[in-house]
Amino acid sequence: MLRWTFHQEGGGRTLHAVVAVERQDQVYCFGGLSRVSDSAVKYQTKVHIFNTVSLRWRTLPPVTVEVGRERPPKIPYVGRGYTAVLIEAVIYMWGGRRRLYAFDVDAHRWLENEVSGTVPKGRCHHSACALGKVMELMPKTLEGQITMEKTPSYFVTREAPARISAMSRDTKVIVVVRDPVTRAISDYTQTLSKKPDIPSFESLTFRNRTTGLIDTSWSAIQIGIYAKHLDNWLQYFPMEQILFVSGERLISDPAGELGHVQDFLGLKRIITDKHFYFNQTKGFPCLKKAEGSSKPHCLGKSKGRTHPNIDPEVVQRLRDFYRPFNMKFYQMTGRIFGWDDIMTLWPPVYKN
Repeated sequence: MLRWTFHQEGGGRTLHAVVAVERQDQVYCFGGLSRVSDSAVKYQTKVHIFNTVSLRWRTLPPVTVEVGRERPPKIPYVGRGYTAVLIEAVIYMWGGRRRLYAFDVDAHRWLENEVSGTVPKGRCHHSACALGKVMELMPKTLEGQITMEKTPSYFVTREAPARISAMSRDTKVIVVVRDPVTRAISDYTQTLSKKPDIPSFESLTFRNRTTGLIDTSWSAIQIGIYAKHLDNWLQYFPMEQILFVSGERLISDPAGELGHVQDFLGLKRIITDKHFYFNQTKGFPCLKKAEGSSKPHCLGKSKGRTHPNIDPEVVQRLRDFYRPFNMKFYQMTGRIFGWDDIMTLWPPVYKN
C-alpha cells in the first residue's frame, strides 16, 4: 500500500517538474513554489528524490555559492512552470526564464550547457516530451486555439505516428512533399554545403552503377518513397486527418495551396494572394507581414541554393525508380502531383 513518508516543510508545492528514472527506481522532483515564501531570487531549485522501492524521499543539498559571487548560470533558481525530460543520463529542464538546465542523474550535479539556434520565448504553461534525443516543448492550447509543431523527420520516422497517436488521436497531420528526384538533389546540395568532401551524388545514388541498382538505404533516396511512409501513418491515422501539400505549388501558387491548408484546419480563408510577392532573386514567394510592420519575411539563406549539375541519365534512372511509388502515392492520397512524364494533369487535383 502506498503512503506518504515525507512531509515537505512549508506545505505542498506547485508548478514543479517531475521525471521518473526507471533504471534507478527513483523519481526526481524539481522545485516549484512553496505555499509559504519561496523567493525566485534567493532560493535554488531544490531537487527531491523519491525511491519507489523504499518509498522514501530525500532532498539533495544546494550547490555551495561563495558569498558575494554571482550565482552560476547552470543552477536553476525557484521559478514558475518548469518542465523536464530524461534523455539518456541527463534530465533537461526548461521554464519561464528561457534557459535550459541540465542535471546528471548519476553524478547528481548540474551541468554546464550551451545552446544555439532560436531560443523559445519564456512561458509557464507548456508541456514537454522527449522523442529520441529531442526535447519537444508545446505551449498550453486555449479554447479556440490551434497548436502547431513542425518537425520534418516525423513523416519518415517509423515510431512517430504511434507516439503521436498515443498523445492525441485527433491530431491533424500536414506534410509538404515535392518531386522526390528534385528533393533528393536538394537534400544532397544542403549536405554538400556543410561537407564539401562528400562523394558525388551519382556515387551515392547507386549500389551498382552498371546495373542501375538504386541505394535505398541512402536517406536522400529513402525519404522520397512517400507511399512507404504513408503506409505506416495510415495504421494510426485515417486519411481524413492527413493533408499533403504540394511543394511545387507552394512556390507557384502559395495562396491557393494555403487555402487548402486553412480548409483542412477548419479555418476561415484569410491568407490570400495579397499576402505574397515573388522574390526573383531567391526564386521563392515572400510573406508580407501586417501593415505597418517590418519588411516581408523571405526564406533564409539555406533555401534556394544552386543545385549541382547531375548526369541526365542518373536523373532519368531515379525517375524510373520513383515512378511506381509515385503512382501508389497518388492513389493513396487521391491527388495527382504531376511528378512523372506520363502524368500530364497539372495543377494537382484533389478528390472530392
